[in-house]
Amino acid sequence: MTLTQMRPKTDKQIQLDVLAEIARDFRCKPAELGVEVDAGVVTLTGTVTSYPKLALAAEIAGSVPGVKDVANKLTVELAPYAVRDDTRIAPRRPERARVGRERPRRADRQRRPQRGRDAEGQRRPLVRAAGRC
Repeated sequence: MTLTQMRPKTDKQIQLDVLAEIARDFRCKPAELGVEVDAGVVTLTGTVTSYPKLALAAEIAGSVPGVKDVANKLTVELAPYAVRDDTRIAPRRPERARVGRERPRRADRQRRPQRGRDAEGQRRPLVRAAGRC
């Protein structure tokens, strides 16, 4: 019995395999990514829309047979609707955006009566339904 020896993949084969794996995953768009291979080292370039996609692309590229290492040069550009700055946050909560707003002190707050007592703190008489013991 003889064992056949596997030929090492060429850089072009590795590049095509990485692009095929990226295209296979529904979360990544191959048009967002550029793949370059030099001596088995994959370099990812391009722009993605989220940090999970950045990590996913590197993980996919590293799982392809023949890849020795992955250089991740991807950049993240968040979608405009995902970016929240102070001007978008403040209009949603105007009562919290005011500076210097005073809260009433504990002594000034209106106290709720305790259960079984009236507003002055006196015990309320126990009222029973007629005919019951």
